[in-house]
Amino acid sequence: MIKRIDDFIFDETFLPTEEFIKNFCASPSANLVHLIYITGGTATGKSDLLNVFGTELMLNNPTQKIKVVDSNDIIAHFLQLSDQNNLKDFVPHYLKSDLILIDNYELLNDKPKTNRMIIHLLAELLKANKKIIISSFDKKGFVSINKAFPNINAQTIDLNNNTIDYDKLIKSKSRLFGLVETNHRINSRDIREIEGFLKGIKFLATSNAH
Repeated sequence: MIKRIDDFIFDETFLPTEEFIKNFCASPSANLVHLIYITGGTATGKSDLLNVFGTELMLNNPTQKIKVVDSNDIIAHFLQLSDQNNLKDFVPHYLKSDLILIDNYELLNDKPKTNRMIIHLLAELLKANKKIIISSFDKKGFVSINKAFPNINAQTIDLNNNTIDYDKLIKSKSRLFGLVETNHRINSRDIREIEGFLKGIKFLATSNAH
């Protein structure tokens, strides 16, 4: 099982990124980077690297709260709170953590309604000075994030360009921190729920402005 960054075997193109990861994980609160976006094609090691971030952060910063979550679970959590008429607890749930690691971000970015929902969540996290690490199949999510938050200090890690030597890498067979893939898939009901939530956000923003 991969636990540390040193368990990865990268080629020489990755050395500067490896150094950045070690420095960031040693003291994330002191690092000026607020968001890290890991991208790469199929089987490039995105989720493994995200979990390595989690392990390094936990071992180097034992007092900080770290949350690793799959995008499907964010949707499922939102819908559960919606069914309970308790959406006010959605954002505060994530604000309890100091560092939030999100896997499979493309699932949130692909649809306009879920994209708006996650951008709202990211805005609240960044406002609270939380550190965010994201893994995604493509770069489109980072384009949306950069458009929404042009002034944040962000770092991208492209595993298509910075490659892992898979001849030497023993890949992880299990996920750390309870990172669970669910069978939940977004449907039309989910979109209606999210649209109602976003209307509520707009209403609150308008009300607070007066």
